[in-house]
Amino acid sequence: MTDQTVFFDARIRPPFKEFLKLPRYDTSLKQGLVSYETPPRSVAERSMEALFEEMDEVNISRGLVMGRHTVTNAWIPNESVAEFRREYKDRFWVFGGVGENKPSENLEEAKRCIEELGLDGIALDPGWLNPPRKADDRYFYPVYAYCETEGISVSVSMSINSGPDLSFSDPVAIQRITMDFPKLRLVVSHAGWPMITAMLAVAAKHPNVWLLPDLYMNSAGLPGRGELIEAANHPILKKKIIFGSAYPSKGIEESVNAVLELPLSEESQSLVFHGNLLDFLKEG
Repeated sequence: MTDQTVFFDARIRPPFKEFLKLPRYDTSLKQGLVSYETPPRSVAERSMEALFEEMDEVNISRGLVMGRHTVTNAWIPNESVAEFRREYKDRFWVFGGVGENKPSENLEEAKRCIEELGLDGIALDPGWLNPPRKADDRYFYPVYAYCETEGISVSVSMSINSGPDLSFSDPVAIQRITMDFPKLRLVVSHAGWPMITAMLAVAAKHPNVWLLPDLYMNSAGLPGRGELIEAANHPILKKKIIFGSAYPSKGIEESVNAVLELPLSEESQSLVFHGNLLDFLKEG
């Protein structure tokens, strides 16, 4: 790839309003399974200007920001993410968070995100609701049906940290959703780690499923990373892996360089950093 290659980062939580309440912005806290050694300047200074500089340094032209409607983690109001989109629409796609008290309220909020607030997609964190729910809970089906009909992209977060136990990251849930909604464009944020092999199988079988492994592909030494690297070079799966830094959990430059150093073909790099996100968003 040349220095002029345009990259996208599909997992950014910017230093903006309620995002700053996320634990990862508290640099005094012990970080989790994977993290930066030294906080990026944009995190330490809580600066959007510094974030743009860090994006520009590694050719990240646009990012994807997702709202969050949960109980056990910081709530990011959709009004705030809509304001963020209005202010930075040339640099970011923005998804609204959904996780209301009733299925009918989920549908109403999804419609409001798209039809009133002008957001680009819907983000769900099922395992962080109260009570925690699995991604294929019928509670979410009105949202899936609406998004499938309207051609709206959906993110579902699933990993070891996305629910009370690993059953909340079972790839079978994603397979059931995509069987019931075969035209719904769905990306699994965190790729269901550590249940990587099964999630890759679901993505390989179902054309409307993409994986966003973010820090689980950007961090050396993690189990399952090798499978993601092999998948990114596979004839079918190379079209399913989307790059995300998981900023501020990891720095953007650190994450980009970690993936650039992987033994990926030039075509695979281009798909992971660029083409696959456009396909998921139906902008390619």
